[in-house]
Amino acid sequence: AFFYRFPQGESPADVYDRAAAFIETLYRMWQHPHEENYALIAHGMFLQVFAMRFLGLTVDHFNNMERLDTCEFVVLEKDDQNRYTSIKTLRASHPSHDGLRYKQPITDSWNG
Repeated sequence: AFFYRFPQGESPADVYDRAAAFIETLYRMWQHPHEENYALIAHGMFLQVFAMRFLGLTVDHFNNMERLDTCEFVVLEKDDQNRYTSIKTLRASHPSHDGLRYKQPITDSWNG
């Protein structure tokens, strides 16, 4: 699913390239921060690909993610050392959820 491109559209891999460029811009902004908090308002696909790239997740992680609901929030939080260590999803119809939702548990170990 990550590499599939819809006719006249883009694939999540295409979105990944845009997200990577945007993250580079954020890193430059964060060298001389003017704000403590930032809001990114985007389509669900971009938010998921952004989280994937920003957190260093794999294509397997992406393919196993449940899609975001309409108007769902994704919140990244920093710890005391100014590192992003927490992610939450917030939906109007459900309580907050720690982490991204997956269709099935993720195992990072290779068993081949």
